[in-house]
Amino acid sequence: MRGLLLSLCVFSMAIGWQTTPSWAETISLCDAASSDDYLTKTSGRFLRGSANIGFCWLEMIHQPALESKKEDANLFAGLAKGVGHSLLRVGKGIGDIVTCASPFRDEDGTFPSFIRDCAFGSVGLEDH
Repeated sequence: MRGLLLSLCVFSMAIGWQTTPSWAETISLCDAASSDDYLTKTSGRFLRGSANIGFCWLEMIHQPALESKKEDANLFAGLAKGVGHSLLRVGKGIGDIVTCASPFRDEDGTFPSFIRDCAFGSVGLEDH
């Protein structure tokens, strides 16, 4: 298991080293994952998938907090939504990691994506 984790870390660092933008420009994780450049897309999706898996537990805090702001707040509904959104975030993360290195393109020339939206805005990590 340690070897797999070490291999994934080295892989992400190697891909990240090749696709690091210049200091003058910045690129968001969501933009990198939907890039037309293969190396940028691959590293962006791998890192987005890893972040989705790593931050899935934040939904257990975020969803009950959103539910508590409603007029007819229901704590159990918020907890259920937190569990559901956490599982979805893990599923999207696994899908991104599994499909990150796919070289295939759609008819319009773009890379197909497992995730159609970028979920990091829901927990305040990005402004998309």
